[in-house]
Amino acid sequence: MSGKIKVAVIACGGRSKYVVSNLLRDSDRNVEIVSVYDPDKEVAEGALKHWESPEARICDSYEEAINFPGVTWVMVFSPNAYHCEHILAAFAAGKH
Repeated sequence: MSGKIKVAVIACGGRSKYVVSNLLRDSDRNVEIVSVYDPDKEVAEGALKHWESPEARICDSYEEAINFPGVTWVMVFSPNAYHCEHILAAFAAGKH
């Protein structure tokens, strides 16, 4: 890989902690979590600690996380009712 894939994570609960942990491990950490959004900042802080990504930014909105400089991928783990809104926002911002 020529460089790390920079990821925004939307929602930081149990499922995202599991999936993102696997992604970080399986990519030999060629994926970097650079921004996260969760309505509960303590949950976001816990996820960043779990992922050993303390440098990532905890954002105040999903829009801020998606548009954070360098983000190319957006991983959506929000409740199903919000998936469409979050995915469309990511696509509109030109993200994978």
